[in-house]
Amino acid sequence: KACIEEYSQWLSEDEEEVRQVFFGGYQSIPFTILKEASKHIDKKELLDYCLEEMKKKKYANYDFYDNFHKLLGKIASGQ
Repeated sequence: KACIEEYSQWLSEDEEEVRQVFFGGYQSIPFTILKEASKHIDKKELLDYCLEEMKKKKYANYDFYDNFHKLLGKIASGQ
């Protein structure tokens, strides 16, 4: 969770320069980790976390929003 939050903060501070250098796929890595972790942690807590984080403006302009949706789908489907 902290990785997603810190990475999004960093991106929002240096948006123009970062977008020219980093491939958007990097943003999916923390979500892949959370997907794997969801097999061993409270899924309700993770769902609540995702829903709350998605409300934050710092995720609106990035691939994060899509990654949150994909993670929610995976958790909800039990994958």
